[in-house]
Formats: sequence, C-alpha cells, structure tokens
Amino acid sequence: MKKYFFFWFAIVAICVTLFSACKKEPVDYRDKWIGSYSFQIEYTYPTFIPHPEIPDHILIVYIDTTYTYSGSVKKSAQHHNKIIVDWGTDTIKWNGVDMTFFDQKNEITIDENGVLTYPEYGGTENNMFYPPADIKGHTIRFTITRGGLGAYGSWHVNGVKNKIR
Repeated sequence: MKKYFFFWFAIVAICVTLFSACKKEPVDYRDKWIGSYSFQIEYTYPTFIPHPEIPDHILIVYIDTTYTYSGSVKKSAQHHNKIIVDWGTDTIKWNGVDMTFFDQKNEITIDENGVLTYPEYGGTENNMFYPPADIKGHTIRFTITRGGLGAYGSWHVNGVKNKIR
C-alpha cells in the first residue's frame, strides 16, 4: 500500500510542478478596449474653388459635416503600449473633384488608464493630436488635424464600442 501512495504522490507532485512552472502570459491592459466601434466624426475640411476674378488664385471654403463609420480598435503587433484605431476614410476636394485620400487608421499610444497620446502628431508639419483623448469605459474620443496653414482638415472623433450579441 505504501508503494501505491508514494507512486500517486510522485505523479501528483510532478503534475503540480509542471503546471506551476509554465510561463504565464501577463494580462494585457489593452484587451478591454479591443473590438468593433461605431464612430461619429465631425469633419471640417477645405474645398478649393478657383477665384472667379483673379486667375491662378483660389478661395478656400471650409465645410462642416458629420458622418458615421463602423471601425475597430486592435492591438498593435509591434508595440505593447499602442492600439490601432480604424475610424474612417476621407477625401479633400479640389473644385468638386476628390483629390487626396486619407486612410484613417492610426497607431496611437495608450496607457493603463486609457489616456491616448500620439507623439508623431505633436505639432510638426501642421499635424496635431489634441486632448482630451482617451478611452473611458466603452467610449473613445480624440481630435486630429492635418494640413497646412489656411488649408487643413479637422476630425473630432467619438466612438462607442459595439456590444457583442
């Protein structure tokens, strides 16, 4: 009987050692924000119109519009502290013709509290990322501008995470 007891004790000890010695994956704080989102974007963009009286001159008229987009938030594969926010596609028009296309998919730094920062858009070349920028609960918000002096686009982005059915 002692023989069986030591045998089963050895088997249990080996199993406990194997399972407890396995490397555990750390919890990734980004997981709670990953998923599909419904975005509402307030977009201000320039439309370039040839000046009717002065040749080779243009008028820049800013147009405000609001639209929705079904996008997503995913983890960055290259950076453990970044997420990829896919929030839309846009164009800039020249005299009514679509000229410039922006794929609105940005890799944004996020901390454990959901605060978003985007150092690449820190004010260089007229590209800006404005606070407040965060994910709180199931909502995300941020503002991005692109372009040059007198001709830039501005996107105020608000998203709500879609519920899993």
